[in-house]
Amino acid sequence: MSCLRTERDRGDRGQVSLMVGMMLMTFLLFFAFVVNTGMLVNAKINLQNAADLAAYSGAATQARLLNNISYLNYEMRREYKKFLFRYYVLGNMAQSSFPHGPQDGPMPWKPSSTSGSYGVPIVCMIFNQGDNFCHLFDGVPSIATPASTPLDSINQALQGAMATFEQIKNQNCEKIGKTNYLVLLFWLYNVDPTYEKLAASLASEHANILSVVRGLAHGLGFLPRELILRLRIRTLQSYVNAAPVNALDKGKADALSSGADPMKHERTINAFLSAYNTLGNHTFASDSIYMDELLPEGEFGANLLKLKDNKVSFDAFSMDLSTGAGTGCKPKPTPITLPRSGVSIGVYKDPTVLTYYAIRLKAKAKVLFSPFGEMELKAYSAAQPFGSRIGPMLDPNQLMRDAYPTLAIDPTVHVTLAGKIPNLPVFESDNASTGKGWDSMKVGGAMFQALGSTGVVNQSNFQRAYQVAMAPNPWELRHYNILVDTPAHNMVRNYDIQGKASIWAPVFPPGVGTNVSDEMRQALDELYPNAPAGSAITTGSASGTALLQLRNGIRDGMTEYISNLMKGKGEGGEGYKIVHIRDPLTFQGPALAAGGAPAKIPASGGMVETNARNIMTSWDANQASDDMRQGRVGYSVKFVSFETLTTKNTTTNGLETWTNEVNAGGEGEQDLPLLNH
Repeated sequence: MSCLRTERDRGDRGQVSLMVGMMLMTFLLFFAFVVNTGMLVNAKINLQNAADLAAYSGAATQARLLNNISYLNYEMRREYKKFLFRYYVLGNMAQSSFPHGPQDGPMPWKPSSTSGSYGVPIVCMIFNQGDNFCHLFDGVPSIATPASTPLDSINQALQGAMATFEQIKNQNCEKIGKTNYLVLLFWLYNVDPTYEKLAASLASEHANILSVVRGLAHGLGFLPRELILRLRIRTLQSYVNAAPVNALDKGKADALSSGADPMKHERTINAFLSAYNTLGNHTFASDSIYMDELLPEGEFGANLLKLKDNKVSFDAFSMDLSTGAGTGCKPKPTPITLPRSGVSIGVYKDPTVLTYYAIRLKAKAKVLFSPFGEMELKAYSAAQPFGSRIGPMLDPNQLMRDAYPTLAIDPTVHVTLAGKIPNLPVFESDNASTGKGWDSMKVGGAMFQALGSTGVVNQSNFQRAYQVAMAPNPWELRHYNILVDTPAHNMVRNYDIQGKASIWAPVFPPGVGTNVSDEMRQALDELYPNAPAGSAITTGSASGTALLQLRNGIRDGMTEYISNLMKGKGEGGEGYKIVHIRDPLTFQGPALAAGGAPAKIPASGGMVETNARNIMTSWDANQASDDMRQGRVGYSVKFVSFETLTTKNTTTNGLETWTNEVNAGGEGEQDLPLLNH
């Protein structure tokens, strides 16, 4: 019996081991599931963090480009103010009615206390206070000569001498008028900052006139300077609107970095490398990391930034002195009219186009116990620049005022006037109408004082006065993004000891055009459109020929100037790719203040804001104490949900929403509705 029982017991052995094995297998599967789930969750978190970094990095690149555009945009306004100072103050301070200090009331534009009024600024330069021909309104009568007496030799000699004096007087009148005209012409159009080429081409009898013009109109003229700044802004805009790149991996990113224009793809490169270097090669296979930019497409790339121009087209006048028969050297207002298509003095953003950055990041996660091998994961993220501005949309009435219709213009001048005079608001409640802005004695008198207590005209006084004229006005504080430094930012300084900041902004993007002359011709054709066959500009009329010559002359001069820019020999040491801007709150003249530091800009009768903190914190209504202590300027970056981008439940300017939708493709159409961030 015992033997039989023993054999049966032996047959029951191992049954528990099967149960233990099944339990171990179950535990192993649960363990693998937990490990895999943990690894996948960790991988997903890492991938989402990398996607967020990529989105933030791309938006930060956009923010920096927008800031640089805003700084250049304010430089365009400052150049307009520089011309206004030249035209309103330097060109008219010889009139006896010109205020030598701030006063109430509109500018009278009266050459003398007893004469009539021109009604508009008219450039008339003098170089001898005792011989102020700018006071003339009715002109200098012709020299009276005695009646002819053929038998009287003394009478004949006197007649000959008087005729010679009259001829000399007329020649001097012509030179005076030509000098006034050339000064205004170069203020508007000069393309030779040093006048070296012009000096070499002029006849010797014009050398004196050129020396006067060179002293009064040194540097680039208004139109060429504005044109170059606008072209630089257009280049930065093209970088913001760089075409989106899909299926971007490390190889493609390296290829973009070594391409002809890596700055064009800086946004894409920075975003991808931020994600790639964050993920590493541990959780994800480095060759499996891909990024798609989910950006709306436009005509020439992405549709992320649309800029519109604030344009001016005005008449500026110089005093010519008519020397025709019986005119007696009579003052004659001679106009120069800007292109009727308008010259841009700044830009503003189209509020229907939102600047943002959205990406999709893909990578294959390494999983220990996956029967399917590596598993591909996806993460979405979006961010946008916010909190600042490029500049306001301006009504033409904020840029110009109507010209007086009673101004007598020589009917022989073949020109169609714009009927506007350049002007700008200065104070917060100001506008550009008659008697406001630069047309007021308050501004004109303060600007005259910027030349010094004596009003002596020299290069040092010019530099100081230009800086004061171009300093921030109260009206601009809540409309523009103005780059200034404050003592609170000890670790961040925008300007060097000479008050100069440098910004990367090529005139033309590398690779866009191989011939600068062709690019410049295209830019000028936008200002001076080619007229149809049979029109004045093509048939050779006086006005058409002059316009064509002006356009071609500016194009040739600008082409040569840009060639000098490429050698780093631009005005103020600028280069083709680097633009210099000056601290608007300091004066950098030939004689710097003690210790080599620039002098502070004077307040100038309240028309200039000199407190950097007021400027830095003025771009919004936030008066938080931290902001007020530190001061701030420019765009910041924030994350934005895909729900916001797709449903458009907010506005860009408090009034309008955007029209450039996320372009996520077919894959995104399935994924985006499921996103909760």
